[in-house]
Amino acid sequence: MPSWAGNRISPDILIEDTAGRTQAVIDVKYKAVKDQGGQESAHADRNAIEQCVTYGIRLGCDRVMSIHPTLEGQRSGLFVSGRVGPVTVYQYRLDLGAEDLEQESAKMARSLQQVIASPTPPVID
Repeated sequence: MPSWAGNRISPDILIEDTAGRTQAVIDVKYKAVKDQGGQESAHADRNAIEQCVTYGIRLGCDRVMSIHPTLEGQRSGLFVSGRVGPVTVYQYRLDLGAEDLEQESAKMARSLQQVIASPTPPVID
């Protein structure tokens, strides 16, 4: 039985290792992230972040991510939103209008691999 089976939560994507430990919890959103003074300062809305963090804490996972479509002129890619306690919150912006959607999806998959393989980012004061 998976480690999350007793929980009444259902993240969109759950990545586990071969031992059944949760490596990343991902929630896909239809709502784009609006830049608030530059792409690096844009974050998902509070509800999206709280939902991802709750999933991470409930599943014992310190890496959570929300995936959002890009807005016109917005760069796709991986962004670190910050930390809530032990949980690092990432967001990925996916360009659904990309000329080569397969290449865009492969770029996202590589970013997910990096998130899982890398050590947890240090807390920045």
